[in-house]
Amino acid sequence: MHTQTDVSVFTCQGCSRHCKPHIELYSHTRSDSHKEAVVVESTAATTAGGTEGGFVRERDVIRDAMRKAMTLLYWLVKDEIPHHTKFESLVDTMKGMGMDVLDMLTLGGNANYTSNDFVHKTVVLFGNVIFRDNMAEIKQSPFYSVIIDETTDIATHSQLTIYVRYLHIGASKTVFCSLVKVYNGKSDTIRAAVVKFLRDAELPLNSFSGFTTLVASEQRRY
Repeated sequence: MHTQTDVSVFTCQGCSRHCKPHIELYSHTRSDSHKEAVVVESTAATTAGGTEGGFVRERDVIRDAMRKAMTLLYWLVKDEIPHHTKFESLVDTMKGMGMDVLDMLTLGGNANYTSNDFVHKTVVLFGNVIFRDNMAEIKQSPFYSVIIDETTDIATHSQLTIYVRYLHIGASKTVFCSLVKVYNGKSDTIRAAVVKFLRDAELPLNSFSGFTTLVASEQRRY
């Protein structure tokens, strides 16, 4: 009974709403359109992989686009070219030269792999991997120097791109090591960031022989 109206809330007639979808689904599976779709999907599955094959192909294309994007970004970093300001224009240039797969880098929404955030995180990853692989060589070198390039990201925070130049098998070798955010470009702030980098990397200070800063087109050696 309903507590306010004293009307019975029970009924002897069964509800048909829960049964109807199942009946409609059953009817659909017996329809000609469904049977035709099953034949089309089965044929596609044997020739081009069907729906699953389509997802696999799209995955492979996206992976190819990411590999090419990282190759371009690594080239900018390795050649000490401002990566935050040049990466997107470099990608657009490569698209104009026929590398259409790079269109997959900007799928819309959060999937924008030319953004400053993507560039920053990828460059940090580069530094972690490359520096780790070259750590032993740097420590074995009789001397090394540090090169920094100060840039400004989209949030107007200063960033230090840190390179290390050292001697390996009789030749000079320069490797990208780290990307460090700093709150300003003052000399004391930069000095503290470089010292922290050297200490965290456990590089021998007695082999530290030089320091170079790159500010726009100006280069200073100390």
